[in-house]
Amino acid sequence: MKKTVKIFSPIHQQFTFLLYCKYVFDFDEISFENKIYKNSGYKLENFIDIEFLKGFSESNIDKKLRYTIFFWNGQKQYTENLHLINLLKKTLNKNLNLFFVGNAIDIDNVKFAKLSGNEKKFRFKNTSLRNRIAFKYPLFFSFISILKDGIKFFKYNNQPKICFTGLVKINDNFISHLIKDWNFSNESKQVLNDLKKIYKSACINNETIDKFSIFLNSAKYNGLPPYEKYFMSQIIFRNCLCNILQQNKYFYLQDWDDRAKFMDNLFYKKFVFLDLGSTAGNDFIYFRYLVLRFFKKRSLRINFFDKYDKINFVAANKDIINYFKKLKNLNIKKLEFSQLLDAIKSK
Repeated sequence: MKKTVKIFSPIHQQFTFLLYCKYVFDFDEISFENKIYKNSGYKLENFIDIEFLKGFSESNIDKKLRYTIFFWNGQKQYTENLHLINLLKKTLNKNLNLFFVGNAIDIDNVKFAKLSGNEKKFRFKNTSLRNRIAFKYPLFFSFISILKDGIKFFKYNNQPKICFTGLVKINDNFISHLIKDWNFSNESKQVLNDLKKIYKSACINNETIDKFSIFLNSAKYNGLPPYEKYFMSQIIFRNCLCNILQQNKYFYLQDWDDRAKFMDNLFYKKFVFLDLGSTAGNDFIYFRYLVLRFFKKRSLRINFFDKYDKINFVAANKDIINYFKKLKNLNIKKLEFSQLLDAIKSK
């Protein structure tokens, strides 16, 4: 019997859902909707992006069908929508599931991504042209990405580089967003302001590392919500690591707004991409991992939270600080590509 699912998703998340359906889920046919109306038609199996939660709750829900809500920022999005989720749980009972990317608190019917073991082939419809081309014709999509910044392609395509693509650099607008929309603490705000400053120096010093260490071991840090603690550990780790690695000519830090998309194309075969984990949680399977897999990239995973069955902030933060102290004792600037790659591997 054909397995089908209807996915209610913003257009910018369609490619993410396609990757999850390829590597995690087992469906034969997928149809997308980029809005939810009161009279939206649901199938036996339905995926609901968290962005559409309110619209979903107000629509005509068939209680006999199954629904899975996707939380891309784990506990944070769950907590801020808890009232609505509890109402839906009463209505749908076991027909409501929660899919988390990131950390979860102790709740029922939570699912995390696990690789299915094979690359699922399926039919899909109602995607945007960009997402259809990227998923169905990755080579053609790769050529398009080259045209966005041909100079960087000719400069770097045959160069060995260790590259990280993702959120690293902090600015005032981003800090304001975390304080206003995520309710981050004043202590976290101060640390984020300190992270802004490290790009004005050639390399962070031991005093700066010690300052971050004090914060990560403070009573205030320990009292923060898990999603804020994890984010702060991750953003400190990313910033310090990238700051140290930028001394070496074989490292390339690619901001999200960089038009040359090294990560999402089939070229740059000599690049090794760092997988530092999501800022939402320590799940091994998340968007960056799936993109690197889809475009057949060489990658190196560095996430100290992976060492522990359950998230252990004290132990992981200690490992992070010790890791930086080890790197600081090396002459990073002088290392060749293979030496640099070996040096940054966490043991």
